[in-house]
Amino acid sequence: TQFDATAKVRNNIFNCATSPCVRVNSSSPLDLGTVAEPGGNIFGGASGIAVYHEGADTVFAIGNTWHALPPVCGSHIQITAGGTVVYGSGAGEECP
Repeated sequence: TQFDATAKVRNNIFNCATSPCVRVNSSSPLDLGTVAEPGGNIFGGASGIAVYHEGADTVFAIGNTWHALPPVCGSHIQITAGGTVVYGSGAGEECP
């Protein structure tokens, strides 16, 4: 799934085997969950890339269920243009 505008993505079940579950391009700041409003998304079956971020902004992805806990930077979360994906509310819970 690719989003091209600011969007809140909540309470979805993603079952992706061969492609990224969620692709965030450079023009779409995406909200996959915050501390105040957890995402509730399930990245089940995402043995590969759950979030593919090809922008320079910060994407929040807090409060989701990942294929592996914690998700592995560079494997489950891939970033190509210097952005950040915050997947937890504690120190070090972000990629890269």
